[in-house]
Amino acid sequence: MPLKATGIAGLVLIACAGILWMLKDRDYRAPLLFMPLAVTLWLLPVGTLVAPSLDNAMSPKRQALMLKEYAEDGYRPMAWRIYSGIFSYYSEQELYESNQWEDIEQELAKTPKAALIVRERHWKSLKDKPALLQVDRQVISGEPYLLMLKQFD
Repeated sequence: MPLKATGIAGLVLIACAGILWMLKDRDYRAPLLFMPLAVTLWLLPVGTLVAPSLDNAMSPKRQALMLKEYAEDGYRPMAWRIYSGIFSYYSEQELYESNQWEDIEQELAKTPKAALIVRERHWKSLKDKPALLQVDRQVISGEPYLLMLKQFD
């Protein structure tokens, strides 16, 4: 997160608090009317400067866009033990998804080319791992996610 953006958002918040403090002795309407304006003024730097910087740490967008490229190259997108909705949104692909490894394994057996999104801890918990190639690892909200490829039978 950029320090400058956080500083700007903090300064706006402090300025708004100062204005609210100056309005405290007036009729209740003035501070009440100023509060939505203060929140809007504060959310402007938060939404335009701070929030986009969190994209890499909190969003699967980068990995989902990679998944989209693989899907366009003929790979079947899949997800195991994750909520795939946001991956579907960014990749613009419908992912085959299951919480059961046996279902994923069956689909992998039928599919010559597949791209699988899986949490690293779930992948490591498998005893008999199929021969998949790890092409990406992204930490999203403190949890590593892997993008794995099956390229041939």
